Amino acid sequence: MFRRQLNVEVDAVLDDDMDELLAELNVKSQFYAGEYRCLLCETTITIGNVKLIIPRKDGVTFICDKPSCMVEFAIEG
Repeated sequence: MFRRQLNVEVDAVLDDDMDELLAELNVKSQFYAGEYRCLLCETTITIGNVKLIIPRKDGVTFICDKPSCMVEFAIEG
């Protein structure tokens, strides 16, 4: 059986750099105020459950760390 290998570039942020990233995206105060929800399940995004931060033209989208959300995002994008 052949396996196809996929090379993907991933940007990662260490926990220590999260405040800086949130400030650069101009969402830090709203983030810590609990104003962001997971795009897929509507769970409030916190520093403890944020898995993906997706900058978009119209703002920032967050995905939480629930396995079901990660799978859905991987499949549907």
